[in-house]
Amino acid sequence: MTALAIHMNRSVLQASLSEGRFRLFFQAQYTVETRAVAGFEGVVRWNHPELGLLPPGLFMAALVREGFAGALTCAVAAQAAHAATEWARQGRPAPVAINIGLEEARDPQFPARLEDVVRATGAGPEMLVLEAPEAELARDPIEGFTALERLQARGFAIALDSRGAGDIPLDGRARALFSGLKCGGPSDLQVASSLGAGHASPFARRLLAARAAGLTTTAVGVETTASIPIFEELGFSCLQGNALHRPSPIEDASAAFDGPQNAAPAETAPAVLTAPAPRAPAPEPVFSPAPQRLRFGRMGMGLIEEA
Repeated sequence: MTALAIHMNRSVLQASLSEGRFRLFFQAQYTVETRAVAGFEGVVRWNHPELGLLPPGLFMAALVREGFAGALTCAVAAQAAHAATEWARQGRPAPVAINIGLEEARDPQFPARLEDVVRATGAGPEMLVLEAPEAELARDPIEGFTALERLQARGFAIALDSRGAGDIPLDGRARALFSGLKCGGPSDLQVASSLGAGHASPFARRLLAARAAGLTTTAVGVETTASIPIFEELGFSCLQGNALHRPSPIEDASAAFDGPQNAAPAETAPAVLTAPAPRAPAPEPVFSPAPQRLRFGRMGMGLIEEA
């Protein structure tokens, strides 16, 4: 089998950042009770100059390694703020969530820089939700909480991006910081659904604690309509996943306000960007050196081998 190597050197990544090739797609989050849009999550895609749209698992580690994580966060924050402002202008206010890595958040200058980027679009920081990865926060909770509280002080809402039963106790400091708890990934939700809503399971206890703390609870990774009643029974307040709405460029995402789009089309490149002509499927990419763990929740989730 012929291998395709994707080269991600510093100059290629920097050029793509300058050219605006890292673009947000928007996936709606719906309330359980009314199926109204509660907000969106912005998921980043790289419109590679040769390969077209690439998911974050193929580039996030390289961006982090080259020191571009903060630049990417600012770039996607500007796009998220623009979308939130546009929807508010249409009379359909909806916050937009983006992932944030704690490495750049620890920079004391980062909150002011991020706020400036958002306000330059005409939006306020309250229109964005910054999702912090729980696994990363658990490794250094003292410094991590302090960094997130600086962002909260600037007006940003902070959500905890969790996996499984969770590592961070939802105590007084957490309750004061977090506005929401996001649980999921299809595999995690599959396990949770098999446990049911019984209070004995750690997953169910986690949801009970979040609701008691007044946090919005969002199930992320709802992939089948048959699973929706299960997540409702588990007690989630919001649902997000391809069974309801697929990530879409901003010009298509507004259709989410008309209700869940169970037959939504697959992702396509935004019209302002040019993807390569269709061709035969490429063999699986091969990367080197050794795998590196990603730092950003769903915006950059999993392992990658890169050249």
